[in-house]
Amino acid sequence: MGLIVQDVKRFFLSLQTLHADFRLGRSPLALVAVLVTAAGCSFGQDTISLSSGYATVGSSVSLGLTLSIASGSGPAALEFTYAYSTSDFTSVSVVAGPAAMAAGKSVACNGSSGSYTCLVYGMNNTTLTNGIVATAIFTVSPTTRSQSSSIQVINSMGAMLDASSVSVHATGGQVTISPQYTVTALTCAPVAITTPGSAICTVTASVPAPSQGLTVTTASRSSLVIIPSSVAIGAGATTATFTASAAAVAGKSTAVLSASLNGGSQSFTLTLAPPSPPTVTSFSCTPASVSGPGAATCTVGLSAPAPAAGATVALGGGTTVISIPASVSVAAGSTTVTFTASVTAVTTSTTDVLSASLNGISQTFTLTLAPPASLTLAALSCNPTSPSKTLTFCTITLSSVAPSGGASVAMQLMNPAPIRVPDSVLVHAGSTSAQFYIKTVDVTTTYQVTLKASLNGSSVTSVVSHTEGFRSALGRMISRRRARA
Repeated sequence: MGLIVQDVKRFFLSLQTLHADFRLGRSPLALVAVLVTAAGCSFGQDTISLSSGYATVGSSVSLGLTLSIASGSGPAALEFTYAYSTSDFTSVSVVAGPAAMAAGKSVACNGSSGSYTCLVYGMNNTTLTNGIVATAIFTVSPTTRSQSSSIQVINSMGAMLDASSVSVHATGGQVTISPQYTVTALTCAPVAITTPGSAICTVTASVPAPSQGLTVTTASRSSLVIIPSSVAIGAGATTATFTASAAAVAGKSTAVLSASLNGGSQSFTLTLAPPSPPTVTSFSCTPASVSGPGAATCTVGLSAPAPAAGATVALGGGTTVISIPASVSVAAGSTTVTFTASVTAVTTSTTDVLSASLNGISQTFTLTLAPPASLTLAALSCNPTSPSKTLTFCTITLSSVAPSGGASVAMQLMNPAPIRVPDSVLVHAGSTSAQFYIKTVDVTTTYQVTLKASLNGSSVTSVVSHTEGFRSALGRMISRRRARA
């Protein structure tokens, strides 16, 4: 038979004194157990079990302690101790769970580092029922490197309404710890954007992303800079990039960008500058050397597209033998413009420095002017080269166009032959060739004659072969017939 308590109310009133003992570090239920005679008593074993949870480094996790009653009525009070690693958890606090509050119970706890003892009790005659009797909040250390940590529940016991103790079996829980994923940096390059333009921004996470990756929220506090609403950091990576696109601004301004993850945020300030006015960055002419009279095509290049109103490039240089416009206009949005430099004839080689200027920046180009090259002969051809009739047509070709007044080409037979050729042939101004003919005198034998054309020290030749003339062959045929008669 167990100990019979004559006055149950007196027992629970004594809990006030026991609670005071608990505050002083003494176990009130242990005292109850000493006073209880266990002989002849038999109780089913109740259990309390601690749930498991998930937390990130530096955060908190709530773990429920659930009472499961084997049979009959539950205990009127419980005592238990949480045992935990101080390298993984920096603090713990406990509040009454739903089952305890439903029974009008409270929770009182005290302890030292790594050990926290709690008493679930109430100044009433109700018993605890199945459910969560206490909730413990553990704070994960910000410096822990553990991936998981066990929390044990030890020294568990209960007290019944008749002041007898009851054995309570306890099981602990497990906290899975993951790194605290936060944004540690947000940077952009370049820091200053000449608008319209863009910058490449980099988000850096505190630790490598898990297998599912991380999604970082990004935002721009300026309507002038457009960025995506989020950026993904791939599994195992610590960084991700995105593009910040800036619209044109009229004056210098700034735009603040931000990147956020798990409550942590980083910001970066971009400087926006208005577009720089275009300037001349290149100036060239083709060909670089012109034989007068002639012309070169010159090209001016700008550093940026011309504005909506276009751009006027001032031109300089020019002499009495070279002519260029005073300025050229670059169309809106274009970066190049061309013009013609016209060169008249010169007698000696010389140079002229041309310039192109816009918005205070100039570029120059040196154009070489040369006298006309000496006119020479390129070819002399006759057709047919073996005529059977009395006329053969020939063509003289020059190395370039004939100058004003034309070019007179001297003609000469290189070996005696009964052929008539002109003393000279005139190639008219602006032309590169001229035709003439040679007249053949009837002969009774075949022969070849070399025709030579000369101009400015150059010469070309052509060989013409002649057969018997038509009348000579006819005379021989008449003479043969007369001899037969």
